[in-house]
Amino acid sequence: MRDKYKGLVLATIVPLSILLVFTAATFNMKTGLEGINTYAPWSVSKGHHDAGLFWMTIWNCMEEANVQDDDANYHGEWPGGSGNDYHFHSTIWVGWQDEGGNVYVISSYTWDANVEWIPIEDAASHMWMSDQEGWPDYIEVVSDLDGWTYCDDSGAEEAGPIGLECERHSYQWGVPDHDDWIIYHYTLKNVSGKTLDKLYIGWPYDCDIGTSDYIDDLVGYEGNDNTDEWTNPTNPGEVWSVHSPDGIPDEYDAVNYDTPQPRSTSYMYDSDGNFPGYTGIRPFGYLGTYPDGEFVFASSQHSWDIMNDPQNDVYKYGYLIDTGVYEEIDTPYDWRMCPAFGPLDALHDGESIDFYLGHCMGADFSDPSRSILELRRNLDQMLADWLGGDGIPGTDDDWVVAGAPPSPKLILVPGDSKVDIHWSREYEPGKNLEQEPDSSTGVVDFDGYILWRSAIGFDTGWVAVAWWDKYTSDQTNCWRPWGWRNKSGPEDRQERVPDGIVDGSDPPRESTTEPDLRMAKQYTYENDLLPQLDEGPYYYFIDDGTYPENDPEWTDNRLKNGFRYFYSVVPYDFGSYRDELVIEPVMGGKVANQASAVPAPEVASDLSNVKVVPNPYIGSCDWEGWAPSLVREQKIAFINLPAKCTIDIYTLSGEWVDRIDYADKVYGVAYWGLSNFSKTGRPGLAIASGVYIYRVSTPDGEEKIGKFAIIVGSDEEAE
Repeated sequence: MRDKYKGLVLATIVPLSILLVFTAATFNMKTGLEGINTYAPWSVSKGHHDAGLFWMTIWNCMEEANVQDDDANYHGEWPGGSGNDYHFHSTIWVGWQDEGGNVYVISSYTWDANVEWIPIEDAASHMWMSDQEGWPDYIEVVSDLDGWTYCDDSGAEEAGPIGLECERHSYQWGVPDHDDWIIYHYTLKNVSGKTLDKLYIGWPYDCDIGTSDYIDDLVGYEGNDNTDEWTNPTNPGEVWSVHSPDGIPDEYDAVNYDTPQPRSTSYMYDSDGNFPGYTGIRPFGYLGTYPDGEFVFASSQHSWDIMNDPQNDVYKYGYLIDTGVYEEIDTPYDWRMCPAFGPLDALHDGESIDFYLGHCMGADFSDPSRSILELRRNLDQMLADWLGGDGIPGTDDDWVVAGAPPSPKLILVPGDSKVDIHWSREYEPGKNLEQEPDSSTGVVDFDGYILWRSAIGFDTGWVAVAWWDKYTSDQTNCWRPWGWRNKSGPEDRQERVPDGIVDGSDPPRESTTEPDLRMAKQYTYENDLLPQLDEGPYYYFIDDGTYPENDPEWTDNRLKNGFRYFYSVVPYDFGSYRDELVIEPVMGGKVANQASAVPAPEVASDLSNVKVVPNPYIGSCDWEGWAPSLVREQKIAFINLPAKCTIDIYTLSGEWVDRIDYADKVYGVAYWGLSNFSKTGRPGLAIASGVYIYRVSTPDGEEKIGKFAIIVGSDEEAE
């Protein structure tokens, strides 16, 4: 974890395989408010949001991301698995001033041992995740992965508690086009025994974009500058344009409204563009009963740097209530951003209010200058999901996101120039993904599989290499592969039939059941472009009412030995039409079940065929894809290795450079990175151009000596 001073800021969350972890840190917070969780011991507990592309760790003390210095935590990693972080810490502030002028701001910042949101005993003493045993059965699961905790403000020590309880219910989806954000649904309840006038709500976010420098960030804002309560004037300093995805001025979205509405979004990004993602937070919601209530917009947006972190409630409260015009920041540094809204109408004892905060990502990896447009598109889609197609907040149609079929589990078996891909229809014991009802419609709408391959993984570089579609006589709602017609393939396409699939162009007459799946077409080709899927012979899985003991499998041939390939089998459905709400066919995410393998011949029994590829290395090689951070991982490979050996690398002058201790009974391949190697004691240095000597030795004394050449563009230290 980066070593830097942190003042008072807070957290946000994400992850992929959901864990429930309890730490040993226990706090005994004393409260001055009688009857609320007095002297309750509690333990820090966390859960992970990793069902989508945005991975975050959330905590049971209303914090997100970095609460403990632990490599197992997710710090806004996006895309999930890339190692690129977009979040350091966040929390929620609730501010109030009593009749005597005393100021209260409830917040949590565990790094400073300042935890004021305390989990209520027996209600939310843990950070619950919906895929874990113990999820409270009285809490409705809304998304693909929910998180839930319930706190009160009994830990407040500076001015004492206000008398509030706060429930945070977080949502995340793994469906493409809906998987770049996390939603935090807050319910704030007055348990003080008195009426609370003019509460303010805010979210201080310290994002620290990227995995290295945290002092090169910039903050932006899109929306209104509310100089009066809820009047929502436009930002006077913003130049209107129509480049945003919705075709209206950049500051606005028009989701389900007659007139454009302020996006009311604070966002942060990397000033030098090394990390192209933009991360943004947007408060929204509806206070009261539709249509007489008020839509939630930020009433203020403030930014400050690490040297001006507010150290007490008075300064925090000043940020919450100040509605001055936002000024653009053009100096990169370690910034925080804090949207806030208020003052709220009188909240009487026992009453509650609900509101949301969306934390969203967006990037255009081909053109980082357009990443802000992707963030806007995602923000607009996020709001559309909330309104559920009817445009009315608070109805049963809120958060309508079509659910894709569950992802199957993959088993990859590498071989000589091939990988065998096996997947299971049973995604959980006793649950068949092809028979699972859609989470939104309740209809069993499974429609097929697409097999994807990538040389990079994460969420980039994927190519569809095979496709199976459910065969029915009614193709009205089927997945339409001709949407890929912008792709083309060579003329010498070769068709292959996967194992376990029979020729179904003329289904056997004695079969009494309808064929289940057909393979539209599958080709092998060299350039990784998907050809047009025109009409041709079909292949079916024959469904006789039961499922075969042998799960689907498929072989990807003509691969290059020593190259790592990522695979994902993605199920999809056929969508549905429900009243006037059209749900398009939905595919699952590729990251959810991606696995990788390196095709290779059988492990060598001697060193005779050991060699370095490519040799010479000139700038790059085929297995190097551009990572999401736009940084290429340069590396060479030692191939045809025995099951166990040691590789030593020297300069021509005999200076030892690095060592690889290799042990693998399957692949026979070892990679050597050309930057950030550590054996030399010079981490962060890049390998210089030149000729190098390598020596491969086995435990039984066998040796092979060879040489390779490296030609790179720069010998400067890696940043």
